[in-house]
Amino acid sequence: VVARGTEGASARRADARCRRRREGGDLRDHPRPRRRGCGDRDGLQRHGRGPRRERPRRRPLRGAVDGTSGTIGGNGRERDETGGTRRIEDDRVRTGGLRALLARKETAIFILLLVVCIGTAIKEPLFLSRANLQNNATQIGLYGIFSLGMGFVIVTGGIDLSVGSVFALLGVIMAILLKDRGWNPWLTVVVVLGISSLMGWLNGLLIARVKLQPFIVTLSGLLIYRGLARLIANDETTGFGQEAYGGLRELATGNVLGIPKPFLLLIAISVVLWFVLHRSVYGRHLLAVGRNEDAARYAGINTRRVVTGTYVLMGLLAGIGAILFAFFTNSIGPSNFGQSYELYAIAAAVLGGCSLRGG
Repeated sequence: VVARGTEGASARRADARCRRRREGGDLRDHPRPRRRGCGDRDGLQRHGRGPRRERPRRRPLRGAVDGTSGTIGGNGRERDETGGTRRIEDDRVRTGGLRALLARKETAIFILLLVVCIGTAIKEPLFLSRANLQNNATQIGLYGIFSLGMGFVIVTGGIDLSVGSVFALLGVIMAILLKDRGWNPWLTVVVVLGISSLMGWLNGLLIARVKLQPFIVTLSGLLIYRGLARLIANDETTGFGQEAYGGLRELATGNVLGIPKPFLLLIAISVVLWFVLHRSVYGRHLLAVGRNEDAARYAGINTRRVVTGTYVLMGLLAGIGAILFAFFTNSIGPSNFGQSYELYAIAAAVLGGCSLRGG
């Protein structure tokens, strides 16, 4: 048997290199750079706000054409001398913007809140008193801080039902370290925040790596943390007294120029988290994981790290909230401290624009 040699290229296929006869020269790997110019055709190259071509429409535009000004009715555009179009400001455009603003969910919520406030003020004039407004601002700050963390968790498509029980356990631990052990108050704050972050990391680990459902993991935490708090405190209520720990108490109950400090702290944290969510790579990864975790993973995003980091953030903000609430109420009952706070956080996050489906 005679071995056949390797076959060459097909006689009917053109060779891409070393071309023969009248097939032209060799192909170039890359096209040569052209000299700078204004483009090949009119309108193809322009500056960012220059006139542009309109896409063809299936039906004629509504409205008549004004022969004197060249304005086309119905779409708010005007022909220029090059044949392009530019948008003009008219009543129709402004009306459309107002209609879009009124259609936003945030606008509807703001209007509803305004109606409730006006109705309450009419029914009870003391609602608009200085003391009541300061108290409302304090409550908004206290509840809003850990609600921000819940919003980040919901963006990933998860949920955290253990927030209230985390409050109880952290409050009991802080009372023991301050009153029974005599620790420095600010060192106690650092330790409590570290423990809360560790609890959030544990939730994230079980959800992101063990692949347990967030509802089951955090519901288990709700029961376990509350039970530990009652066990450690012997189910007894404790407090911090009226005079001790003035710095922490001032942070929870004080004000600056009439504005409660918890409210100012909420604003500061909100600004930081806004930049994290909308101006950082982590924020883009967070939104991508919430929209489609599998697609985010295929795109090269470390989804486990993103989800775990989100629950760590939730734990950290829950720790801050627990410290503020402990000194605001000056009473820590392991059976009822922080009870149902997770529901308040979920409601605040959803009203703020988060979708329970994630993203």
